[in-house]
Amino acid sequence: MTIADVNEYIARMTGGIPAIDTRDVMNRDQSAAETLFLGLRRTDGIDLDHYDRMFGPVATNSLRKKIKKLDGSGLFQIENTRLSLTMRGFLLSNEALTSILP
Repeated sequence: MTIADVNEYIARMTGGIPAIDTRDVMNRDQSAAETLFLGLRRTDGIDLDHYDRMFGPVATNSLRKKIKKLDGSGLFQIENTRLSLTMRGFLLSNEALTSILP
């Protein structure tokens, strides 16, 4: 992530120091969680095939198992390869998302 402070950014760039803040580098689980958290807040949700390519079949199967456990909750829907929140899921999005995050 690029340094947010403009003065520090300029100082680094003029001093030949990278303007990247490495403290914000995410591991695989954090990246998967962020993908779910941000993607499922959109009405079209996430493409599970794309999620599988990004994080692998183990992560995708784990996600599918968590969704299956919540089958009667009415929070999620899968149509073709798209996972999204239902209207109820949007209303309870914080609870819905925390129930499936890695």
